[in-house]
Amino acid sequence: MKKSIKVVAIVLALTLVLALAVSFAACNKKGGVKEDLRFAAPEGTPALAMLTLATEGEQIGGHNVSYAAVSPSNIAQEMASKSADIVIMPVNAG
Repeated sequence: MKKSIKVVAIVLALTLVLALAVSFAACNKKGGVKEDLRFAAPEGTPALAMLTLATEGEQIGGHNVSYAAVSPSNIAQEMASKSADIVIMPVNAG
């Protein structure tokens, strides 16, 4: 009885390991096309926070990133028109 429980436990463990290995392998996108990202922030303090990333040429997830400082009155339009992939928005922006 104990031996059959041990065999069942080993089979279940191997099945779990195999399922995890297959699921993690499916997440790997080798050779995929990487798009450029556009990062926008309103002029002022948010743009200063973005300045370190812009000057060092940092990549996000292997994507090349272009940075733009936008007029604070136009930052909501930047997000609504989807012309930027990443946007720093004020809390009270709508």
